[in-house]
Amino acid sequence: ALCEAIGIAPASADALVMCHTMGVARMGYISKTEFEAGMVSLAASSLDDLAVAISRRKAQLAASTSGFAALYEYAFAFAKEEPRKKIVDLASACAMLELVMSMRSESDRKRTDAFVAFLTSDSCTARALNHDQWSSWLDFIDEIAPDLSNWEDDGPYPVLFSEYVAHASRGE
Repeated sequence: ALCEAIGIAPASADALVMCHTMGVARMGYISKTEFEAGMVSLAASSLDDLAVAISRRKAQLAASTSGFAALYEYAFAFAKEEPRKKIVDLASACAMLELVMSMRSESDRKRTDAFVAFLTSDSCTARALNHDQWSSWLDFIDEIAPDLSNWEDDGPYPVLFSEYVAHASRGE
C-alpha cells in the first residue's frame, strides 16, 4: 500500500532503496518504527516528500561506490527467507541481482543479464547463492574485463564463477 501511495512499483529499485534506507528487516513488511526512522533519515515529512527523497537517495547510492556496495549487501540479506539462512534460492537471487544491478551502467546490466542467464541454464548446477558468491559478483564485474580476457582460473573467485566463465567462453 505504501508503494502504491507514493507511486513506485513494489518490485523496483526505488522500493529496494526505500527499504534499505528505512532499515526494513523483512520483505513486504515495514514497521512503524522503520517507517518513522526512514522518514527522518530521508528528511521527508509527507508521502510526496518521501517519493522525491527516495529518487534522490537512489541517485546518491548509484553514484557512490560504498553506498552502492552497502545497498548490494543489504539486497542479499533482504532476499533471504529467514535471517539465519545463509543462502538465497536461485530464483530470488536472480531477481534481486537484476533489480539491484539495474542501478548500474548498461555494461554492468548486460553482464548481469548474462550471469543470470547462466544461473538459470541447464549448464549451472547451483540451486542457490551463498553470501560469498553474491558478494563476488560485484567484485567480478568491477575487476574482470567484459571480454573475460583477464580471468585467471586460480583467482579469488568461487568455483561458480569458473563455471560461468567456461560457459561464456563456449558462447552459450
